[in-house]
Amino acid sequence: MKINQIKILNLLGLKCPIPIMQLKNKIRTMKKKEKLIVLSDDIYSKREIMLFCNCMGHNIIQITYKKKIIKYYIERQ
Repeated sequence: MKINQIKILNLLGLKCPIPIMQLKNKIRTMKKKEKLIVLSDDIYSKREIMLFCNCMGHNIIQITYKKKIIKYYIERQ
C-alpha cells in the first residue's frame, strides 16, 4: 500500500497576489487526489484562495485559524 505524503506550501509573510500565484504553480505539479496544506497570514488571500479552488474544482477540505495563521487543507482534482 502506498501512503501519499501531504505537501506543505508556506506563504507566510507574502501578500496578494503572490500567494495565489504560488498556489497555482504548486498545484500544477501535483497529481489528482494529492493533498496540500497551505499556510498563510494574509487575510486578503483567503477570498482569492477559495475562489481559485472553486473555479478550478479543487476541494478545500478544511480551513483552520490559529493566532494569525490560516491553514488550508486542499485536495487537487
